[in-house]
Parts: sequence; C-alpha cells; structure tokens
Amino acid sequence: MLTGVSFVFAWFRLKSGSLWTGMFLHASHNLFIQGLPSLTTDKGITAYLIDEFGVVSAVVAVIVAFIFWTKRGQLTLTQTVPK
Repeated sequence: MLTGVSFVFAWFRLKSGSLWTGMFLHASHNLFIQGLPSLTTDKGITAYLIDEFGVVSAVVAVIVAFIFWTKRGQLTLTQTVPK
C-alpha cells in the first residue's frame, strides 16, 4: 500500500510545488485508515482485508497509483526540478 500511495503523494507534491499537500494527504489517510476498522464487523478474515495491511487497501492503492501514473504527462519539467 505504501508504494501505491507514494505515487499520489509525489504527484500532488510535484504538481503543487508545496509540501503541504503531503501533510494533508497523510493526515487524511491516517484518519480514514484508522477509522475504517471500527466501521466493520470482525468476521475473522476482516483483518486480512482492511486496515493498512489488508489486501483490499493494497489493491485500491495500486489502482490509484496506476491512475496517477497515467497523469504523469501533466507534470512539466519545471515542476519536477526544485528551485
């Protein structure tokens, strides 16, 4: 999951030129990923599907990473080189 969301964090950082996007993304990620288990009923396999280490979270992160990978053309060279 970490590799998948790193594409999103990097894309927003490079597109905006600000580190604040990473801070807000990280904070909102923690809010939702830690609140999700309290919204579900434990059926034994639940721990393997949800949360930071679950399969579903990893699959969703890879799909989102692919979407942002396809948007990499929207970044210009000046946005990728620090000033």
